[in-house]
Amino acid sequence: MGDQIQFIRYAAQVRNLGAKVIFECHGRVHALFERLPYVDALYKWDENLPDADYHCPLLDLPGILKEDLSGPAAAPYLTADPARSAEWRSLMSGIPGLRVGIHWQGNENFLRDKWRSFPLKHFSALAANPGISLISLQKGKKGTDQIPAFREKHALIDMDELVDRESDLMDAAAAMMNLDLVITSCTSIAHLAGALGIPTWIVLGVSADWRWLNDR
Repeated sequence: MGDQIQFIRYAAQVRNLGAKVIFECHGRVHALFERLPYVDALYKWDENLPDADYHCPLLDLPGILKEDLSGPAAAPYLTADPARSAEWRSLMSGIPGLRVGIHWQGNENFLRDKWRSFPLKHFSALAANPGISLISLQKGKKGTDQIPAFREKHALIDMDELVDRESDLMDAAAAMMNLDLVITSCTSIAHLAGALGIPTWIVLGVSADWRWLNDR
């Protein structure tokens, strides 16, 4: 899901070459990608696809298009639903100081998760700053089960406690539009924040992969 969020921007170049773009996506990003003007037809993974003249895995596009990273940054290239953004602006209106969204735990089934996720307790020093309000963007039991212990010592607002529904990725996007900063492990939240043009700090492991352009 994070890979699709990070690389969907290259579909715009395919569209500019005169192609009709048909994209098959993860179901959780479908609502976000529906707003993209350069995707002509969008399908979820479990839907039947129409016939096409060409097929290309998304992450092959930068190589095929001879991307050399010399051009300007593409962000923002995703947008949150304006009505949801307005809703979250109202929900977060009473949160004082610098609003910092945090995320620390990715999918624990990912084979390299121990090199990217980290404990919530590492945000303790930040939480002690009186000018900062921390807002959890975390989903999943392994991540959220750390919140009660953290709250015994520090203030933390849980995004899911602000709404009376099961929040989704569009809610995360809309909430981020009302934050000053996002600090996150290397997960889909990092890619979503960057795609939205939100100031983002990513906590990377020492074995961070090629996409982060270390030592360039």
